[in-house]
Amino acid sequence: MDTKSSRKERVYQVVQDLTKKAIAAKNYSNIGMDAYVISIILKIERSNASKELNDLWREGRLIKIQGRPILYLSLEDFVNAYPIKYIPTFIPKGKQLSDYLEAGDEPTKTKHQATSFDMQVGARGSLVEQILSAKAAINYPPYGLPTLLCGNLGIGKMQFAHDMYDYAMETGKFSHNANFVIINCMDYANNAQRLRLRLFGSLEKRTKNLIEQANGGILFFDEVQKLDSKGKELLIDLIHKGTYTKPGESHLRDVNAMILASTTEEADSDNIISVSKYFPVIISLPDIDQRDIKEKIELILSYFSREAKNIKLPIRFSKDVLFCFVQARYKTNITQLRSEIKLACSRAYLDILKSHSRILTISFQHLSNDLLNRTYNGDSKKKISLILNQFPNENIFFDENGTCSDTQYLYHDENNVQLLEDNEDNIGLSEYTAQRLSLLKVMPKRQQIAIKAMLTPIAVDTIYEIITREMIFTNLSLNSNLFIGLILQVANAIKRTKNNIPAPFTPEVNEHTQPLFTELSNDIVQSMNVIYNIKISQIEKEGICDFLSAIYQVLYQKPIGVLVISHGSCIAKEMVRFINPTEKDKFRIEALDYGYEESLKAFLLKIYDRAHFVNQGSGVLILTDMMPFTSLQSAVYEATGIKTAVMTGLNLPMLIKIVDELRSSDANYTISLDAFENFENPAIENEASNSQFIQRLTDDFLGEILTFINPQKAVDTLLVSLNGILDELHIQSDESILVKFITHTTSMLERVIRKEPLDYQKLKRFTKEHSKLIQLIENHLRYVNETFGIQIPPSELAYITEIFIPLIKEQTL
Repeated sequence: MDTKSSRKERVYQVVQDLTKKAIAAKNYSNIGMDAYVISIILKIERSNASKELNDLWREGRLIKIQGRPILYLSLEDFVNAYPIKYIPTFIPKGKQLSDYLEAGDEPTKTKHQATSFDMQVGARGSLVEQILSAKAAINYPPYGLPTLLCGNLGIGKMQFAHDMYDYAMETGKFSHNANFVIINCMDYANNAQRLRLRLFGSLEKRTKNLIEQANGGILFFDEVQKLDSKGKELLIDLIHKGTYTKPGESHLRDVNAMILASTTEEADSDNIISVSKYFPVIISLPDIDQRDIKEKIELILSYFSREAKNIKLPIRFSKDVLFCFVQARYKTNITQLRSEIKLACSRAYLDILKSHSRILTISFQHLSNDLLNRTYNGDSKKKISLILNQFPNENIFFDENGTCSDTQYLYHDENNVQLLEDNEDNIGLSEYTAQRLSLLKVMPKRQQIAIKAMLTPIAVDTIYEIITREMIFTNLSLNSNLFIGLILQVANAIKRTKNNIPAPFTPEVNEHTQPLFTELSNDIVQSMNVIYNIKISQIEKEGICDFLSAIYQVLYQKPIGVLVISHGSCIAKEMVRFINPTEKDKFRIEALDYGYEESLKAFLLKIYDRAHFVNQGSGVLILTDMMPFTSLQSAVYEATGIKTAVMTGLNLPMLIKIVDELRSSDANYTISLDAFENFENPAIENEASNSQFIQRLTDDFLGEILTFINPQKAVDTLLVSLNGILDELHIQSDESILVKFITHTTSMLERVIRKEPLDYQKLKRFTKEHSKLIQLIENHLRYVNETFGIQIPPSELAYITEIFIPLIKEQTL
C-alpha cells in the first residue's frame, strides 16, 4: 500500500474507532472526529488530515456533520448498526445525527409499494418523464387517456405497455380480471373490414369482440403505422368518440378500456400524424445507445440475470467482456442486445458440455465478431471504465437464481451531489473556481439536474436571462456544465448566507475580470436578494464575478499551438502520431522532421508556414531536440509576428505531459505560453519515472486507441511477458522498446480476439530462420494467451519477433 493510501486508511481507522465507541455508548450528540484532532493523533499536517477526510467522504465512507469544526463519523458502522434507518452522508449545520435516528424525526421515503415502473431500468434516469406521463395517463378517469408509444425497432415498446398494465393492476386502477388485449396491426395492414369484425364483433359469432375482451383493461394496437387509411379511421373514431356500435344493434356502446398504441415512426411523420394528433399522451422511448451508461450496464446485467435463471446455471464473465457489451452499438436495440447475450451464453455452454463445469464462463472467444466490430472509440470509453472500476471484483458473477451482488455498485454515488460541497479549508478564489470547473467537466447528468433543483425555477431563469442579455454569453446553453456551475456558485452563496457561514475562499485580483462581469454579478446578487429575502455579501459577489470570468475564459480564449521539430526522417511525426491527436482537441499540433539533406533556409520557411497554421491567436509552443532550433523564438516572431516559446530536450514523455496539460485545460482556464516557463522535462532516468511513463502510455495513448480490451490489464499482462523476454535475451529495457512492444502487442490482442490477425509474407522462411527466438517469445506469451483466452497465431508472433531482432544484433556489435 502506498504512503498516500496508507495515510487515508489510518485516518479512516481513527474515525471508525470513535464511531464504534459512540455506537456502543449510544451517544450521538455532538460526537465526531475533526481534522485538528486527527492531525495530533496521527502526527500529520492538519491540511493533510482535512484532505483525507474529504476524500473519504466523497468516496461514501464517512458522514460529514457541518459546523465549526466539521465532524466526521463512519457511515458503514452506522448503517450496520441501524440497517432500517435512513443515515445521511451529509448533515447540515444545526442538525445532529441523533435527529435522524429518532423515530419521529427520521426522514423516511415515500411508503408506497414498489411497482413495475419503479423497478424498471431507467425509472430514476432517462425514463423519468416517460413513466410520469404513463402513470398520469393510466390514472386519468374513467379508463385512462389514449396513449401512443413511439420508439425505434426493438426498443421495448411492448414491454413498456405491459408495465403500464402491471402498474394499473398493482395500484388497483384495474380490477383483478382486467385484460391486456393485443392487436397486431400488421395482420390487418390491408384489411380494415377484418379489423372492424375483430373490434366490434359479427352477427354470426356470439363470442366477445376485442373491445369487450379489453373491458376495464387495455386495448393495445401494436405497430399502428401498419394500418391502412380505413383502419386508421376506425382507431381515430374509437379515440375521438369513445363509443362504437355492434353489428345488428342501433345503440351506442362505450369503449370501457384504455387505448394504447405503438409505432416505430416519429409522431409527426406523414404516415402517422393523422392518428397521432388524436392521442392526448405521446411517449417517446430512447434507444439503448442514447441512454445513460449506467442504465445501459444495468440493462445488460438484467438480461444476463434472466439467462442465468432460465438455464439454472451460474454465469461468470470479466469486466472486459462486460465492457464489450456496453461499448457496442445496438441498431435494433434490446432485440439485438438480447440476441448477443444468448449467443455468447450458448457458445460458452458448449464448453460446459466438454469440461463438465457447473459455471458458465463467458470470455472473448464466445463473443460474436459482429459485436466486437460494433464497438467504437468515443467519449464514453473513459466513463465506462470509471463505472466498471467501481465493481470490486474482476469478474461479474450471477448465481443460478440470477442474483448478482455487483449491481449495487452502479448507483452507490448517484445522489452524491455533495461532491461539490465546500471543504473547511479556506483557499484562494482562483483556486476555488478552478476546482469547481474541473469537477464540472465530469459531472453526471443526474447531478446537473439535482444542482438546478437547488434554486427555484424563477431564480434559474432570472440568472439565465441576466447573463444571456450580453452577446458574449448568448451561446451559453441553459443545460451546459458551465451554466450549471454558475447555478451551483449562486446556490452555495445563498445557502451560506442563510446559515451565516463564511465563504470558503479569499478574494484575489483576477486580471481576466472585466467591468461587465462585475455588473452582471451585481445584477444576479440583487435579484437573488429579492427572490430569497437575503443579503449576499461582497465576497460572495466576487466569487460569482470570478466564475463569470472563468466561463468567459473557457468560451473564448484560444489554446496555444504546438510545433514538434526533430532531426531525422520521421521521429517528430511518429511522436505526434503516438499521442493520437483528435478532432476533439482544441489545440493544433504539427510535426516537422529535419532531414540532413534539406537546407536550413527551406526548412525555416516550413516552420514559419506551420506556425501560422497551428497559431489560433495565443501563440505557439515549439518543442525541439537540439541546435540549431533551440533559438527559434526570435526568428519565428520576426518572420511571422507570432509569439512563441521554445522548449528543448524533446522526448516522448515530454510531449505526452504537455499534451496532457493542454487536454486537461478544456474545463479550466486555457493554458498560456507563460505556463511552460518552468516546465520540468519528465525524461526517463530511473525505474520510478519509467513506471510513470508506462502509466501515461496506458492512460493517454492506449486508452484512446484500444476499442474494447482494458488498457491497464493488457499492459500489466504484456509487461510480464516483455520482462521475461528481455531477461532471457539479456537486453536492457528502455523507452523505445517499451513503446514498440506495448503499442504493437496491445493492438495485436484486439486483432486476435476479433479473429482478424495480420498476414505475414514468407512466414515459413522467417520461422525457419528465427525458430529459436520465436519459440522463446511464444513461451513468454503463454501468460498473455491464458489471461485473454486466445492463441496468438504464427503470423503475429513473427511481427513481435521482428521487434527483438535488431536489439540482438546491436548486442553482438
